Formats: sequence, structure tokens, C-alpha cells
Amino acid sequence: MITFDAALQAVMRQARRQPIGRVSLGESVGCVLSRDIQADRNLPPFHRSTMDGYAMRATDLQQTRTTLMVQGTIRPGVASRARLKAGHCMKIMTGAPLPPGADAVVMVEASGPAGKGRVHLQGPVEKWENVARQGEDIRKGRVVLRRGTVIDAAVNGLLATVGAVSVPVYRPPRVAVLITGEEVVPPGATPRPSEIRDSNSAIIASRLKELPVTLDLLGTSPDNPRALKWLIQQGLKREIVLISGGISMGDYDYVPEVLKKLRARIIVHRVAIKPGRPFLFARGPKGQYVFGLPGNPVSVLVCMEEFVIPALRKILGYEACVPKVWRAILTAPYSKPADRMHFALARLWWRQERLYATPVVSHGSGDLVSATRANGVILVPRRERKLAKGGLVRAHFFGGRGLSSALQKTS
Repeated sequence: MITFDAALQAVMRQARRQPIGRVSLGESVGCVLSRDIQADRNLPPFHRSTMDGYAMRATDLQQTRTTLMVQGTIRPGVASRARLKAGHCMKIMTGAPLPPGADAVVMVEASGPAGKGRVHLQGPVEKWENVARQGEDIRKGRVVLRRGTVIDAAVNGLLATVGAVSVPVYRPPRVAVLITGEEVVPPGATPRPSEIRDSNSAIIASRLKELPVTLDLLGTSPDNPRALKWLIQQGLKREIVLISGGISMGDYDYVPEVLKKLRARIIVHRVAIKPGRPFLFARGPKGQYVFGLPGNPVSVLVCMEEFVIPALRKILGYEACVPKVWRAILTAPYSKPADRMHFALARLWWRQERLYATPVVSHGSGDLVSATRANGVILVPRRERKLAKGGLVRAHFFGGRGLSSALQKTS
């Protein structure tokens, strides 16, 4: 067995960025920009009112109150061709372009009718008050988004603003998922006493939904080398293959043997961690990434967080790939043998700007009930035997729900 650090380094060393491609604007969230994006126009493209009110000249309202003639009305999407006259104003709506000659907006709350086409305005007003000036966000031709930017909702909106509807990204990979084991049946089936429902497909698929990948579920393979070989061959038509089960030392664990027959190069197999010791990582005959995950669901959770997600993030072009490690105060003692590094299920929670970690009692790597009570793990070093209550420990959150759940009130 090799250490966790050595295994992770080996996986990450192999991970390479995907080729550059293009996706539609609607498909780009979660992807990483593969080149800089320039503004195709000034932003804002014109002097724009940020309030409902009256566009006017700031020099016409330097006292506390004045009366101006209303020259017209401007609504969003319609530019006024008439130049604003001195001593006049125009009624304007939020988002509408200022008329030529105007340089400020008095909000409607600071106005009142004066009769005969006039309005009372309260002042004084500063030049460009309540106005978003043309180009103040960015000028045409300037880089508005840098290569390496992860596309989230705000970035997606900015891409739309500059007309980048075909987005240059590191191409999202195709991922095949294969579950092994004759005892595994679909979630909707009624299992016999010796069978279990497939939870690992759901775990893997739900975690991968947070990344822009194309997911293909290949189903379940019986413990038969010939059937397993055919299904793995189907998986190798994708860039990434995730195989759950069949990687340990049992008589029916055929995955390593089949991978070798398919000319895959096994780089990592068996890591000194708990859960997840059987973890396997290989490269296929055409460079495909093959991850062998244990069959127990908690082991799958841990191996996804510690190996698969970091590698996928690097492949997708992310700069931050491995989980952020936090320092937390341990609320209960924890002990283990000094044989392997432990990823101990834990409830992480904040109180008065301090992070606390409470170990979750678990009955082993098949105990998904306990896993639902955890939002992260405590990283217990290989040679550590006992962690004392009140001491500082290293911990990190599970992806997705982890950090947000720690902000909820926890007793």
C-alpha cells in the first residue's frame, strides 16, 4: 500500500486539461474559460439612468428647490434625439439612456408637480448623480473575463452581456459509470434477502452533477470476467470510467485483471486510508482515466471527494482542485489503530467564528445512515492513535451541501 499523499500526487500528476472546445452559453455553467473574453462594446453602452425620475443638467439644480419645464419622457430602449434645453428636464425611467445635454437624474421621490408642464425638484444635485456612465464598467476591446475563470451565474450573465454565445472552454469530458456485483439490484427493485439496492450510482451521479460532465450509466456487471470486460470496453469509449466494486482481493474481484488484459496501466492500487483502501487508478490504452472505487457506499463518498473530484477539476481546467482544509476544534475524543490515515465522518459547524468538528458514530463503510449525519470528514494522520477533545484537527467539507450546512444552527 502507498500513502494517501503519494496516491493523490500520482493521480493529479496524470490529470491533464481537456482539449479546448466550445459550448453554448446555456451549457457553459461550471466550465472553465480557455481564453480571454473581450467586451464587444462599452459597458454600460450609454449614460444610463439608475433611477426613475427626471434627467436634467446639474447646474440647473444647485439650490434646495427649483422648478423646471418637462421637455418629454424617455423610457428604456428608446433614445431621445432632442437635446435637453437649459432650464428643462425630461421624465426618465430606470435603465433608459440620458438625453443629450443631461448629466444627472433626480429621483422621482424628490419631485412634485408644479402645473402647466412643470415639476418641482429638490436639490442640490451632483453631476452624474444617479447615472451609470458609459464605459464605467469596462471599455470596448478590454478583457472582461480572463482565461481560467470558472463560469458561474454572474459570469454566465456577463458572457451574455458581451454577446459570447459560443463559449471557449476546456471541453467537458464524458464519464461512464459501471457498478459491479451480482448482489446489486436497481433502486426500484425488490431485493431478495441476499441482495442490496444500488446506491453507488446515485452517489456518483449526484456528485458529478456539480461539474459539467456528460454522464453515462452503464448499469451493473455480474461477477464474470467476460461480461465485465465487454462493459469496461464500452466505458473506455469515453474519456473517464468510474467502476465501483470488484477491485479488492476477493475471488470475484476481477477488475484489475480485466484492466490489464485491456492494456490499461494501473498506477495506484490499494492506499493506506480508511475508508477506501482498495482504491485503484489506471490509464486506459488510449489515455482514458479509470477510477476503481470500492463497493461500500461510504468508501465511494470518500474516494469521490479525495481523488475523483480533484482530478476532474484539474481535467476541466480549474485552478483550485483539492478540498480546502480547515482547522477545527474537536468536540469529542477520537481513537484508531496507527495503520492507516482515517477520513472520519464528522459534523462540522460554526460558533462565534470558530469551526468545530464532532465525530459521527459509524458502523463502517457500508453505513450510509451515519453518512447522512455528516457534512465533512476529519483527516486523522496515519500514525496518530488518539485525538483529544478540545484539540485542533484538520477537516474539510463534503462538496455541495457541506459548507452551507455548517452555517445552520447546530447544537
